[in-house]
Amino acid sequence: MSKSSSRLALIGMMGAGKSRVAELVGQHASVPAWDLDVLIEREQGFRIAEIFQRRGEAYFRELEQRTLAGLSLRPGPFVLALGGGASVHPQSQKILTSHFAVVWLDAPAEVLYQRAYGPDRPLAARGASFFETLANERRPIYEGLADWRVDVASIPAEKVAACILSWWRGAADA
Repeated sequence: MSKSSSRLALIGMMGAGKSRVAELVGQHASVPAWDLDVLIEREQGFRIAEIFQRRGEAYFRELEQRTLAGLSLRPGPFVLALGGGASVHPQSQKILTSHFAVVWLDAPAEVLYQRAYGPDRPLAARGASFFETLANERRPIYEGLADWRVDVASIPAEKVAACILSWWRGAADA
C-alpha cells in the first residue's frame, strides 16, 4: 500500500454497519474509533436529520468535509466510520486517498435499505427506489476509493471487524 495505513476509514452506504464495525476494530486494535456523524452532531448540537432539515444537504456535506480534514491531521492510528455520503465530496476523496486505508462495507441496496430505514436517516426516508438509485450512483465512488471491499450482506459485525483487522494489520506490514 503506497499510503500510510495507520488510519482506517470505513465507507459505504448507510445500513452497512460502519459505526459498529469501526467500534469493534478500534477495540480489538486498541486504537480510537470515531464516527464522523457523531462528531458532527456533537459539534453542531443537532442530530443529522435536524441539520439536513435546518441547513440542507449541501451544508451538511461541507461539515463532513471540514471534519474529515481536521481528523486527517491527527497523529497516530485510529478508525473512522464515515457517513454514506461523506466520500462523495471531491475534497473528502482526496483526503481519504492521501491519509487513510479505505475499506468499503458493501451489500445489495435492498439489504442496506432494510437496515437503514428510519426517521434519523433523511435520505433513506425518501423511499426504497430513491435509496437504490443513490446506492447505484455512489457505488463507483466507493469502488474507486476502496483499498479493500467486504461484502457485509450476511456476515455479523464481529466477523466483519475481525476480517478487516486482519487485512489492516497485513496492510500496515506491507
